[in-house]
Amino acid sequence: MEGLDLLAQSDSPNPNFLNVCTGIIAMRNTETCRNLLRAVNTFLDKFNNEQEAMTYFVQNHKRFEELLNLKWKLIPFNVAYTYGSIAGQVWAGQDYNFTLPSKETLLFLHANYCHHEWKEKLLDLFKQKLL
Repeated sequence: MEGLDLLAQSDSPNPNFLNVCTGIIAMRNTETCRNLLRAVNTFLDKFNNEQEAMTYFVQNHKRFEELLNLKWKLIPFNVAYTYGSIAGQVWAGQDYNFTLPSKETLLFLHANYCHHEWKEKLLDLFKQKLL
């Protein structure tokens, strides 16, 4: 995070499609980050969810004086795998025949799009796919 205000996981396998994952995010306690959170909260009703709002304001930060100095970066999708971006629906035990990135480049797995009672089982499926 050196030199950054915001570091988040990319929630898209397409590097040309910005999608800030609000499930894996780190922020410094700066005025700019507080302004970002205020913007997301204030305009949340204009978006489908907080992730769309966060993505919009990060992508357009130079259009807003309060966010002009935001320094941000996304962790690439292929090193921080997120289940939800592949399946696009809540996981409930099924195997959609997805594959995981290489073990050599993978930093972490994000068991999202999954209700709490399924998290451990999804992590077990990740483990099987890594072997």
